[in-house]
Amino acid sequence: MNSKTKQHSKELGRALKRNWKTATAPGIASVILLIILFVPLAKVPVETMETYYDTETQLVPVTETIIIKEPYTEAVNKEQALQDDMLVVNPDTYIIVPHFLDLSNKINPLVRGNFISLDGRSVHFLIFNSHPYEVYKSAFTPPPIYETRMASGNFMLVPTASEYYFVFDSYTYAEPRHFKLNLSLSWTETVTKYIDVSKEQVTYKQVPVQVSKQRKGISNERKSLFELLTS
Repeated sequence: MNSKTKQHSKELGRALKRNWKTATAPGIASVILLIILFVPLAKVPVETMETYYDTETQLVPVTETIIIKEPYTEAVNKEQALQDDMLVVNPDTYIIVPHFLDLSNKINPLVRGNFISLDGRSVHFLIFNSHPYEVYKSAFTPPPIYETRMASGNFMLVPTASEYYFVFDSYTYAEPRHFKLNLSLSWTETVTKYIDVSKEQVTYKQVPVQVSKQRKGISNERKSLFELLTS
């Protein structure tokens, strides 16, 4: 390399050292401008929608098992003792034993009985379904519905009236006589009973429930100058 060339190179180097700031200034300015425009530097409040959960009371169907009393009818056999006594009949007379029956709500009523003469002799025993106001008439008024002349006996009748009269006739006997009379009334009665039955039913109850909801909120977001100018 000759001396002129060397001298030119030195001058060029000195010129670059003097003017490097001037040469790079446009590029630096461009970089700074890009940063200002596109880098999110500013905090800006932005409206947002957010999801949150709240507790509310709601009517919710609930299946429950309950016990109820369910009625049903049943035929029940019943029996009532009417008479179990010893009777004394004075000489040459008779005794009337009245019984008044309540037949209401009684199905298939039946009167059962038996009598016995304690001295072992026969007795004139009669049953009437209305008051025998003339026992000693040749034809009884009214006529008996049952009659026997035995020392003892069993009888059974289906009652259709509400009153019955049982007569021990000791006519022609000169001394007191003793008798035993047993009476009972049996029937069938329809009664209502109850049985426990489990049953499911749907009821509605107030139950707390978690419910999702939306609400507006404000958040701070960083945005660039370009975004602010173009939004």
